[in-house]
Amino acid sequence: MICSKQIVVFAFHDVLLQNTEKEGYLLLRCLRAYIEIDLYTALKLHTVNSLAAGREALSTFNVLMQVKKTDNTKKNWNFPKNHTRMHVFDDIEAKVVTCNFNTKPNEKMHGPLKEKYQRRTNFKNVAQQILEVDHLEAVSELIRCRISDYDAYAEANVQNTADGDINDVEQEDFFHVRLGSRVKQPSSLEAVEQRSTIDKAFTRFRIKLNELLNRYFEVTQKPLPV
Repeated sequence: MICSKQIVVFAFHDVLLQNTEKEGYLLLRCLRAYIEIDLYTALKLHTVNSLAAGREALSTFNVLMQVKKTDNTKKNWNFPKNHTRMHVFDDIEAKVVTCNFNTKPNEKMHGPLKEKYQRRTNFKNVAQQILEVDHLEAVSELIRCRISDYDAYAEANVQNTADGDINDVEQEDFFHVRLGSRVKQPSSLEAVEQRSTIDKAFTRFRIKLNELLNRYFEVTQKPLPV
């Protein structure tokens, strides 16, 4: 997507002329130099030549900004975002391309992260707590999507039946999936053991399950359910 700052150079190059609009022409040159730096810093792969070209564009921008500072405006150009550009290509050599260390990929995440930090953590060792909240949200969203898909499927079946298209397949059956358990009534672990006395896999079933769950919560470092 082309932004307005990239279009304006081409839109005004024959309007802000060097002889008649000196300040406007200087501003246009500054904008062009800035766009060139922005393009070089946004590259996802750098070479020795691209870094050299980027530094040259940065040098040109600095020269033009020094000229711009000599006008009568009281604008102070020594602000953080402008300063970081002065050593951006050194940062690229040290940390690789800018998408690895700038804030653009996560700008829209700041709001949800702040809310999780304030409402779902105890303000200590927050990274792990926020990750657990993210995991719960992902699981909840997955469950909600599956419920919505099933509701849409059930509604389609009702519509087909109303239209005279009778389907002999049970409502819970579709494709290769059957929702629900074969055992319609809940069973206790003791009952499972008693029904499977001849199956060695169910010997000491409750004890084995308890040991498995204890190991699981110990490895994952999650609190035991109450």
